[in-house]
Amino acid sequence: MVKDLFIKYNSKYHYWDNQEVKAWLATKQKGMLRFVLLEGLVKWGLVSFTIFIAILLSATEIALSDIPLIAVVWMLVACLYGCGIWLGTNLSFHRHQQTREKG
Repeated sequence: MVKDLFIKYNSKYHYWDNQEVKAWLATKQKGMLRFVLLEGLVKWGLVSFTIFIAILLSATEIALSDIPLIAVVWMLVACLYGCGIWLGTNLSFHRHQQTREKG
């Protein structure tokens, strides 16, 4: 059940054609840490943190000393997001491989 949820909502690819398989194998070869840093921290975390801080600063009075704490929390969440996408994509890939081997 949990596997199905990860595959459905956290997979980077939903339809595995040859191009997606090659892309995932290349990504996998580069490693999970690189994926989490790039997909989680840079692509999702940095962009969404910047938007969040801009909205927060324009909407409320926030002390500049609070921003580092917010950044650390955001960084941890971005890493969890990246790990979730890695796990969901990897599970989806393995399910695709098993299905392909059976039929």
